[in-house]
Amino acid sequence: MVTFIDDAVTFMMTIVVLLQSLGVVLYVLVCGALPFDGHNLQALRDRVLSGRFRIPYFMSSGSFTHSLILRLLSYNDVK
Repeated sequence: MVTFIDDAVTFMMTIVVLLQSLGVVLYVLVCGALPFDGHNLQALRDRVLSGRFRIPYFMSSGSFTHSLILRLLSYNDVK
């Protein structure tokens, strides 16, 4: 039996995934490259799950776009 709590958790997880996807799209539009890369699928998975990516030098660290991308691509384990 699915409860209201299960539905709420599923909904929140969906929102988190959508926001992270939006962060990837924004990164690609602004920087012209993907935020995560790897030599194979396991390396790519590890980079995504650890949240390791580089912000290019031309994006100033105090800008709105910089902080928005950092917040959207941050990985917080939702339990």
